[in-house]
Amino acid sequence: MEALKDRTPFLETNTNSVTATAYGNTVNLKVTEKVYDFTNSDFFYANGIAVMPVISLIANGTRD
Repeated sequence: MEALKDRTPFLETNTNSVTATAYGNTVNLKVTEKVYDFTNSDFFYANGIAVMPVISLIANGTRD
């Protein structure tokens, strides 16, 4: 997950209510509020090898 912190945002939202966990090459996200932009297609390099993580999103919206 450290490598994703240095990348262009793959998730844009209006809240800090985001839980992110990682296991191996899988990143799980849970968001409560609006999601403005999201892509589950990202990659980074680890030890010179391209890694394309599986990014899973659960988004629970709220009314304004």
